[in-house]
Order: sequence, then C-alpha cells, then structure tokens
Amino acid sequence: MANPVRGLSPLSDRIERLAAASSCSRSGSSKWMLICTLLVWLSSTMILGSDVADEILRLIRAAMVIEGAAGDWSGEPARADNMRVAVNAITAVLTGRPLELPPPEQRVEGLRTAKGLLLSSSKRRELPPEIMFSDLEELDWSKAAEEEHKTSKRRKAGT
Repeated sequence: MANPVRGLSPLSDRIERLAAASSCSRSGSSKWMLICTLLVWLSSTMILGSDVADEILRLIRAAMVIEGAAGDWSGEPARADNMRVAVNAITAVLTGRPLELPPPEQRVEGLRTAKGLLLSSSKRRELPPEIMFSDLEELDWSKAAEEEHKTSKRRKAGT
C-alpha cells in the first residue's frame, strides 16, 4: 500500500528525519507527530477557549457594532438594554443554557439583533421560539376588529 504522505515532500522529509533520529518506522513517526499535534491543539483549546467561545466573542462584537458600542450609552439606556439582551441570548443559545428574558418591552430589539446574528453564525443551533419569532408583533385584536369594521362599512358604501 502506498504511503499517502509521500506526495507531500516537506512533510515526508520531516517524517523520514524523525524516523531516522528516533529509530522508529515511518508509521511510528507519523503516529507520534499526530499525537503531538493533537496535544498542542487540545492544550491551546483549553487555554484560549473553544471554537464556540470564539464564535460567541465574534457575535458579541457584531452586536456591539450594531448597537454603536463605541458611543456613550449614558443618555440611551435602551441601547444598553438591547445589547445586554442580545449578549444573553447569544451566549444562552450557543452554550445550550436556558434563555433568561427581561420584560417584553425591554427585549424586542435585543432579540432581533441576536436572531440576525445567530442565523448567520457558523455554529448554527436551533433557536428558541422567543428568539425565532421575536420580530413578530403581538396582534391587538381590538384594533384588528375596528379595521375590519371600517373595511366592511366601505364595502357596503361602495367605495
């Protein structure tokens, strides 16, 4: 069976040198290099965080850009609330934690921001209904009935 590494000249040469220096076979040297690479990857993941953590930070940064985080929020507490809601929603969805929601009047814009960012995320997760349907407004049935009454009057009048 042909060695798949042979086509990769620099890597093949390195494995040859490692095998010669350690008195191991090429396959033993290849296994050792793979183990070392995996250990480096695991240790850097443990130190720096996972790819999900990277995605959380990227989405939080995007939410900050959307809410204009560079500016002063002292005069606009609604923007700070939107940012807080978006960050909570993003971290809850990507880590699988339950979603903690503020009162309805404080959450609509933040959830819309989180929804847009999460739908474009490379780490797609199933979105809870509170986020998925956050941009739908609740229907005020009294206004809907009033509009229907006006429409039916116009139909009867022929206009």
